[in-house]
Amino acid sequence: MNIRPLGRTGLEVSPLGFGAFKIGRNQGIKYQHGYELPTDSEVEELMAEVLGLGIRYIDTAPAYGVSEERLGRVLDDNESRL
Repeated sequence: MNIRPLGRTGLEVSPLGFGAFKIGRNQGIKYQHGYELPTDSEVEELMAEVLGLGIRYIDTAPAYGVSEERLGRVLDDNESRL
C-alpha cells in the first residue's frame, strides 16, 4: 500500500485507516443494543490482517472503551511492522 505524508507533520500514513471502536466498546453511541467484543486472539488476527494489508492509520480514542489498551498489547508485539 502506498504511504502518504500527513499534511506538514512529517508523519507518513496509509491512505486507508482502521477504526477501532468495535474492539473496545460494545454499547452506546449509535449502537443501542450491545454486541459481543472480539476475543484477544480475534483482535490479534484482525490486526495481523490490517498490518499485512499495509494499513498504518489506526483510529482510536478514549471514547472507544478499552480499544487503546487492546491495541497497545498487539502493536507492541508487532512494532517491527509499523
